[in-house]
Amino acid sequence: MDNEGNSTYVTEGNLRASHRALSEAPFNNLGLPYQRSYESDLAPIPAGETIELVFDLLPTSKLFHKGNRIRIAITGVDADNFETPILDPAPEIRLLRDTTYASSIDLPIIPGR
Repeated sequence: MDNEGNSTYVTEGNLRASHRALSEAPFNNLGLPYQRSYESDLAPIPAGETIELVFDLLPTSKLFHKGNRIRIAITGVDADNFETPILDPAPEIRLLRDTTYASSIDLPIIPGR
């Protein structure tokens, strides 16, 4: 978000939560998380339990100026990329950030010159 409050869409990442099992990539994927999404890897989301989701964002480059802020939006649908069923009741998504659940986002930074 810039100093005037305007937001600019920069990139995205996606992961179907039932496909969250991490695997060893059969190729050099630069150390990024890899989910093979085999049927044997699929796991339902247990009601009321905390699960970890690890995924990457599509690579991009963006110059952020001093005073800009970075906003992360997490949603439960992506109609542009996936068929999304209507669930009733709708699932609740909670991002946990405390000493037990240290949520994080790793952003590579190239220092200014």
